[in-house]
Amino acid sequence: MIFGLYHNTMTYTKNSPSFILYQSGHKLHFSPKSGLLEYTNNIGYSELLSDSIFNHASFKILTQNDSSLSIDYTDHGLTFKLLFKKDLEIEVKFKSSRPQTLYWPKVSISKANHFFIWPRNGGYYIPFSDSLFAKKFDGANVSATYLSLPFWAVEKVSTTNMYEMVSPFHNTISFEDQDSTMNLTVMHHYTPNAVLEEPYIIKIIHLSNHSPITPALHFREKLEKNNDIVSFNQKIESVPLTKRMIGAPWAKLISGQFISKYDVLEGKVIPLAKAIIKNVHSKKGFVAAQWDKLEPDQRELMKQVSHSEGLSNYQQKAFIRILGSLLKEDGVNEEFTKDRRKNAELLYADYPEYLLPPCLFLRFRTPNPGLTGHSVST
Repeated sequence: MIFGLYHNTMTYTKNSPSFILYQSGHKLHFSPKSGLLEYTNNIGYSELLSDSIFNHASFKILTQNDSSLSIDYTDHGLTFKLLFKKDLEIEVKFKSSRPQTLYWPKVSISKANHFFIWPRNGGYYIPFSDSLFAKKFDGANVSATYLSLPFWAVEKVSTTNMYEMVSPFHNTISFEDQDSTMNLTVMHHYTPNAVLEEPYIIKIIHLSNHSPITPALHFREKLEKNNDIVSFNQKIESVPLTKRMIGAPWAKLISGQFISKYDVLEGKVIPLAKAIIKNVHSKKGFVAAQWDKLEPDQRELMKQVSHSEGLSNYQQKAFIRILGSLLKEDGVNEEFTKDRRKNAELLYADYPEYLLPPCLFLRFRTPNPGLTGHSVST
């Protein structure tokens, strides 16, 4: 249940057909049987855009020419179309005839001299070699709806590859740390309630200007070109009630918590809750010593989280808020220090596999820098 890209002239490698698409001296190589996609520029430099995702898939070529390819994966209930546009933008479309999960693209990135551009909150620019990045994201499955903009990018030595999720919903990005590389895979979920006729579309754009905000600027330029960015007067014309916002007072509430949900490793909220409840039952650790100081509804919520298979954003925030209350000076058992930092260190000592080190608490909450990289915004 996955896919690939390439075409035009058919070639054969190890008895497996491959297709080549051409555009102004640039080439795309696509292997339908494996889903592997490779790009070669007009001076012969090649790079892998998506690794293999399945073995020996059966397929039927529907259409092909120098810059496009359509394939029917009947056994998988998929149709696939690859476009290589004049501006060297690569567009991939998948349609599914049944509920399933597609795994594409799968990108393996060398940690050396490569940077991750992650538009979450104010945006993060992170070296792939950063050990804290690997610790936080390894094994994580992140919903694309958490992103502030519908793309992510990899900055390499000579180019930046931007992966834009044109279909913004039902997408999950998984991370896998493998020593010298970090693997990223986008999973698109065709749920039983989804409109299967709507294609899953992802674009790969090569950007030559090196900057943490280059992908965001490109995305904004596209919105402006399509008239998707309008003036406030134009908004008022279409939605008259928005006129009330002019001159209206506003306030921004900032949490006083010492810990945020971003200080819990990706995908580890439920495992952390399970570990806490287990220690409470055995009366071990920082939280167990203060368990009776929590309100009954707080204790009940922590138990519910530990038994959940999935959490809403509200449940995650409520759970973290309870943890944060245990770090406050007025909520600490006298057997423990009243210094919040030391309380955080006691919490981390019990659960190091689920939390960032206390010295990094709140660094993942905008506008603070993320990891050892820089927080960026446009």
